[in-house]
Amino acid sequence: ESGDAGTSRRMLKRTMEFLAEERHRGNVLFVAASNAPHLLDPAIDDRFGVKIPFLHPTRAERTALLPILARQLGRRLADEVDLGKVADLPSLQMITVRGLLEILTMAAHWTDIDRKPGEPLSQAYLEAASRAYRPNYNPLQHQYIATIAIRKTSSSALYPWMRRVGTRVERDAEVEIPAYLQGVVDDATGEVDDEALERKIHEVSRALQYDASLRRF
Repeated sequence: ESGDAGTSRRMLKRTMEFLAEERHRGNVLFVAASNAPHLLDPAIDDRFGVKIPFLHPTRAERTALLPILARQLGRRLADEVDLGKVADLPSLQMITVRGLLEILTMAAHWTDIDRKPGEPLSQAYLEAASRAYRPNYNPLQHQYIATIAIRKTSSSALYPWMRRVGTRVERDAEVEIPAYLQGVVDDATGEVDDEALERKIHEVSRALQYDASLRRF
């Protein structure tokens, strides 16, 4: 809101007007995404009835993403690569898709230097690049954003670890629950304890404030 000469406010006003136009109802499907749900204008937030959380990739998703992202770089993984072992490395536990891509890029760069350009990425180089990776974001900030996204989710059936079976919504045992939601989500049922979630949000918010105060010195 500062430094853009009111552009953001004018865009928000026009968006609200567009969403409210009767001629769009039943004819236009509005889809929006935000990586900062805690900063959404309440009026805009209220216009979207279905809210779905997109969290950090799970172990299974990291395993599936690694070869796909490698292909985007024009590379392939060596046959001996154990994707599960790479996905289990501590540095990948709360990583973003962009972070995975950065790791693969580094592994490819080191492979090109030490071996020969274009050679398949080996287990050793993938693990080395993963261990050396340092995120350029604050993990606490990501935890905060994720917990806010969970609070805003419009149906428990939309939690990543839940599934609908007929008229029942139940825990999908094949999908892991993020470690930072331990004590907030019941691992057996997948249900979210709203009071525990609010405490978690408050706890992470205070930790962020403390972290910000330390960075000023």
